[in-house]
Amino acid sequence: NANRADALLAGFAAQALAATGRSIRLIVVDLDNTLWGGVLGEVGVEGVAVGGDYPGNAFAGFQAVLKQLSQRGIALAICSKNDEAHALRAMEGLGAMALGPQDFAAWRINWMPKWKNVEDIAATVGLSLEHLLFIDDNPVEREQMQFELPMVKVLDLPDDPALYASSLLGSPWIDALSLTKEDLNRTNSYKAMEKVS
Repeated sequence: NANRADALLAGFAAQALAATGRSIRLIVVDLDNTLWGGVLGEVGVEGVAVGGDYPGNAFAGFQAVLKQLSQRGIALAICSKNDEAHALRAMEGLGAMALGPQDFAAWRINWMPKWKNVEDIAATVGLSLEHLLFIDDNPVEREQMQFELPMVKVLDLPDDPALYASSLLGSPWIDALSLTKEDLNRTNSYKAMEKVS
């Protein structure tokens, strides 16, 4: 069966990446139409979709998966073209959010090119670019990231937010052979480095 063969190949790829130290240690995620539905600057906090009916429930489910991954030792960061104060208030004020500012090791919420912000996040937390996974709904942003920072892994996010969680979970980059105590404390150590810089 083709699906079983694909699953086995993905599992072997994940083990090879983990064994060679190339698995993901930090997921950098966009906000608008990635972590929540809608563009905050256009629809305001009240227009953002998280929880409830589709598509809000799809974004809530995706956040829950990201939260589980962070509990497994993969740190999270935000890279978004938004007003920082407005975005952070939205994260704290939306009741259905599974993730809040405290769940992220770092964030760059501004109008700079995303690849520059991702490069800065990596330098700040002391990670090589090959240990980052970038997630953004915008294919133009994904292509630019691949062009400017080819070491960064880029998740090819599907158009339907209902498939975001399975797309991420199906990625070989997030699978690790085992978790160390260092893995489980990763977010806190990156947060400490972010505050120092």
